[in-house]
Amino acid sequence: LGTTGDIYVSDNTGAQVERFDELPLALQALGNKDVQAVVADAPTLADYIKANPELNAKIVGEPFTDELYGIAVNKGKPEVLEALNQALAEVKANGTYDEIYNKWFGGE
Repeated sequence: LGTTGDIYVSDNTGAQVERFDELPLALQALGNKDVQAVVADAPTLADYIKANPELNAKIVGEPFTDELYGIAVNKGKPEVLEALNQALAEVKANGTYDEIYNKWFGGE
């Protein structure tokens, strides 16, 4: 549905693309063997797979796209940006970031 994963697969593979409105529907189709693979944002996919082990699904290969997520901050509030940057640096330095990531996404 216009995601970068959808665009990549459509433009760079010969795969027949079937689109779903929601990730659970795509993974249900995978479980039913109606599709051979599902392409979605890795963190969202990892979280869903971890929460639903009965799917017996796993993420394979390398990401197709290199996307980063961000937090928008009002330009008129530089103190908010500074606080966010400091907090993020702290949790990365002390290992909390990795702990949270592993808890929710099941690995690095």
